[in-house]
Amino acid sequence: MNLFEELYNVELPGLDTIDEQENPEAIAHFTDSIGRYHWYVVAGNELCNGDVELFCLVKLLTVEFGMCNLSQLQEIGVIQDKEWKPKGMYDIREELKEREE
Repeated sequence: MNLFEELYNVELPGLDTIDEQENPEAIAHFTDSIGRYHWYVVAGNELCNGDVELFCLVKLLTVEFGMCNLSQLQEIGVIQDKEWKPKGMYDIREELKEREE
């Protein structure tokens, strides 16, 4: 069990598993304190320093895929959406893009 799983009680798939899936599930959702920005965690790997590298679908100024470290999210005080149910990352992306228009 890595740090992400210990803190958020969500099993984190490895980064090497994403390419094997047609529409990998976002297993966790985080927002900033006002709910303006969103991080949908798809996969990750524990780093040698104890941090966790995460692959996310991110909604900041635009919708994009990207990498970040768990420590970076913690530094900005993200809040876990405890009601989140896993959903395909491409499905989420389409929903977010529709809201942008």
